[in-house]
Amino acid sequence: MKRILLVTCLLSILVVGCNDDTTTSKNRKLDNLNYRVTSPTNNSKMVCGEPLLIKLIVENEEVFQSIELRLNDSIIAHEKNVATEFSATIDTKNLRVGFHNLQFVLTTSSGKELVDNRSIIFFSDILPDMQVVKIIKEYPHLTTNYTQGLEFYKGKLFEGTGQKGQSMLAEINVQTGAIVRKVKLPDYMFGEGITILDDEVYQLTWEDRVCFVYDVHTFEKKREYKYFGEGWGLANDGTHLIMSNGTSEIVFRDPQTFEKIRSIYVFGSTQEYVFINELEYHDGAIYANVYQENFILKIDPSSGKVLAKIDCMEAVQRGKEMGDVLNGIAFSPNTQNFFITGKNWPKMFEVQFVEP
Repeated sequence: MKRILLVTCLLSILVVGCNDDTTTSKNRKLDNLNYRVTSPTNNSKMVCGEPLLIKLIVENEEVFQSIELRLNDSIIAHEKNVATEFSATIDTKNLRVGFHNLQFVLTTSSGKELVDNRSIIFFSDILPDMQVVKIIKEYPHLTTNYTQGLEFYKGKLFEGTGQKGQSMLAEINVQTGAIVRKVKLPDYMFGEGITILDDEVYQLTWEDRVCFVYDVHTFEKKREYKYFGEGWGLANDGTHLIMSNGTSEIVFRDPQTFEKIRSIYVFGSTQEYVFINELEYHDGAIYANVYQENFILKIDPSSGKVLAKIDCMEAVQRGKEMGDVLNGIAFSPNTQNFFITGKNWPKMFEVQFVEP
């Protein structure tokens, strides 16, 4: 979203709170732990659908009262009176991609509880479809609009823009690109993504950690929510708000409380996609810009798997001119096509996503 970013994939790994192998080994030595985990290693990289093999070897004639295996806080295996080894096989076919926390909870013969954490990273078992944009029509777009969010609602186009002193929510005339009406954010705030649900417009801010909620008909502010971290893109599936924060994480939130319900992480078959930006939800899939990239991702909202990668280079070459990066996706129910643009672009395009 911004011109200078300090976000890295390590943030996502830190979230799961797993110890590295060096720390775990030191703790075992200090506590005289009589076991070793031979599978999996910490930060193992796997593909969804591959069986996850678990093996723990008991050493030095220790007998554990019990060993409990947890995946993301859910108990998936439990065994009592373990004297030689503990093993299990986990079916990963239905796991979401991204970071998972595997935890061994061991109770020693003396009743002491020991916890061994490790991170597992799952990539998608789907090869994304490769698509391109087919430009149907082009429209004017104000070069003063640093586009952060774009959305159609009841036949009207709405745009949220960024930059301090220039951030606003606006209704836009599609044919001319002119602003029909607008409401400005405070000059010290940097506006971000927007979405509209049940006649209410939600607008994020970048580092101010505030989401404003407006009446879509009057732009009167109705309430606001605070959240942790950065705000980037916003969409909705008719029930939940769907929010990006500049990492690979996409968060689903309650529109009435803004509380976090669940998260997915965006992964393809070989890589994690960070800098997930502007979002649009259509026909059971999330469409996402990736900051500073000339493509759009189609994402499975249940697993985070990338279903398609859409090359937007033709639109970039025809529409960017002196503007900034590609950003802005809106599906029009009237035309049954997508509209895309970029930050400070002089053009907006009506497009279809097709095979090359």
